[in-house]
Amino acid sequence: MNRLFLDIDIEELKNKIFVAGFHGIGTVGWITVNFLAEKLGAKRIGIIITDKMPSFVSRKGEFILTPYEFYHSGDFIFLKCNMPIISETSENVLANVVDFIEKGVIREAFLIGGLDSRLKKEEDNRIRYVHTKYLAKRLREKIFKNKDMVYLDEGLYIVGPLATLLTYFEAYRIPAITVLPYARIDRPDPEAALSAAKVFAYIYNIEIDYSDLIEQAAEMERYLSEVQKKLEEMRERESRLIYI
Repeated sequence: MNRLFLDIDIEELKNKIFVAGFHGIGTVGWITVNFLAEKLGAKRIGIIITDKMPSFVSRKGEFILTPYEFYHSGDFIFLKCNMPIISETSENVLANVVDFIEKGVIREAFLIGGLDSRLKKEEDNRIRYVHTKYLAKRLREKIFKNKDMVYLDEGLYIVGPLATLLTYFEAYRIPAITVLPYARIDRPDPEAALSAAKVFAYIYNIEIDYSDLIEQAAEMERYLSEVQKKLEEMRERESRLIYI
């Protein structure tokens, strides 16, 4: 089963800016998307149901927080993955993004990931980025003026859901940029998420209070640690059942 349950008429979601990030290096994308969605007062508008999705939920205010959700605020639509996307569910989850593209919901995209800090050259803290061929002139000018940003080095690769989304956007000629601050690989990196959030605010001319990002990231780290622990326990139980 693969279905999106929307709480809003799709006609109200035309020409939006799509924002996404995942549980990759430093969990930079996940931290940044959660932070931005909260700061912009985004409201949940959709729940994604797929085969083999993680059997976990949590509480968020007065409703249930589900594994994969869409949120909306003004010009922005956020894909929030409250659980890591596993290979078995990736295609089904991201198929909803293609559906949005084909229905005219997405006009451009801002994606966030992390770049292994072990690749960083000494004293070079600039944020790497890549973009699709059809990047809007406005975005190009913004990026080129920012001396703290530079193209991702050739020979380095983006993998996982970010790579899939970039392929979709390139094929559908959607202007899209992915920002990749250097991040730690051994734990969530809120400092890298802060860098990504500042780029987002710079590009879209938004004022954001960053004072509680580090605190929020600490809470997210505890949440993620608990999720990973429960997932490992589930896998262990399932593996034991095979031999019963």
